[in-house]
Amino acid sequence: MDSKSVTEWCQTCRVDLDKALALIVPSTKLSRRQLYDLMEDIIPGEHCLIRDIKVNRDTEEERTDVLLQWETPVSALDFPEDFEFGKEGLKARLVRTEFSPENKSVDANDMVTTSELVQALTEVMSKCATLGQESLASEYRKLKFFSGTQPTPNGEEEFEPWLDQVLQVIEEWSVSEAVKKQRVAESLKGAAAEVIRNLRLSKRDCSARDYLNALQDVFGRTETVEELQYKFTHTYQMEGEKLSQYIRRLDRILHQLMLKKGIDSEQVDQKRLQQIFQGALPLDPIMIKMRAQTKQTTLMYHQLVKAVREEEAVLEERSTAQVQTGAMVHSAVSFEASQIQSQVATLADSITQIVKTVEGLQKTVKTLAEEKQTDAASAGMAVRKELNGVRSRPFVGFCYRCGETGHMRRGCPNPENLRRVNEMFLVNSMQGNFRGPQ
Repeated sequence: MDSKSVTEWCQTCRVDLDKALALIVPSTKLSRRQLYDLMEDIIPGEHCLIRDIKVNRDTEEERTDVLLQWETPVSALDFPEDFEFGKEGLKARLVRTEFSPENKSVDANDMVTTSELVQALTEVMSKCATLGQESLASEYRKLKFFSGTQPTPNGEEEFEPWLDQVLQVIEEWSVSEAVKKQRVAESLKGAAAEVIRNLRLSKRDCSARDYLNALQDVFGRTETVEELQYKFTHTYQMEGEKLSQYIRRLDRILHQLMLKKGIDSEQVDQKRLQQIFQGALPLDPIMIKMRAQTKQTTLMYHQLVKAVREEEAVLEERSTAQVQTGAMVHSAVSFEASQIQSQVATLADSITQIVKTVEGLQKTVKTLAEEKQTDAASAGMAVRKELNGVRSRPFVGFCYRCGETGHMRRGCPNPENLRRVNEMFLVNSMQGNFRGPQ
């Protein structure tokens, strides 16, 4: 690969030509982490970002082409174009772009005089001094302490919040690298300060970024890039969890992955949105609407959270209105139910009174029946007594055979006397003592 090919590659990936290099490695087995470590050894103290990787297996010798973007212009870097690395002694090569300052031809018309150069340098130095004094006076913000002690003492930060704060402020500080290192070191104590002390003994020309990388190795998470990538792609929204909470939980993993250089900063928004589409609950109403609206666009983190929170607020208002409506319906139903219960209670009282009345009538009927039976029994007893009295009276008739009294015909011992019989019959008829035939 030549300088022209590297230039076209940079234009395709939209990389600044002055800050780009192509690394040609005769191997296809190196991971991103190994590539970063290799460039740290070749160009110490400087940090790069892998923008693209091409693996070539078509040629007789396997090869990996890596497009690197640096924080500073390539012209300010000191590095060999050809070098060897590893136990096998693999030969690698760094290729500049076609328009790198080292590859430009110097035209005599572009040269400036010594006086003009001195004047320009004087103006630049004065501006730098002014900016440095302003930054020292206004931009300096003392960092919170971090010692690495567990549990975290009062007044100190845990490592991840402290690291996020430091990463932000060192990008904003318009001061030299030495001042940045000094400010980071001021916020460390205990075990964290010992890490920086040992780093200075091993590497004298270290930077503030080196401080943070060393602290990340000692106090940061122990997951590898592969483990974080697996965890990121297998993080799903839980039942009952709001979508905004799921996005925050997912972003913390993505941030750790970016700190370990497992993902480029330009791809963070796209990867986050892809995983949200895959990991969100399929029936989440906010996610259904977002799939339809943001299918062709990539939202930044704050835009994504804003859109989700707005939808959550709308759903919460609807839920509150439904709860209020349900409460009104419930109160109306309760009032109607209370009225029905009151009517039922009144009806139950009426039925109770009717039952009591019926029971009283039954008792009255029963009493009357008993009295009637008592009267009937009394009448029967009187009739029986009367009959018994009739039977107990002496016989006052006469014998129809002989006409004598004191006996009846069937037991008559006298001879028949009809005349006497007729006389007695007439007498008894007149007196009302006729008893009928014997």
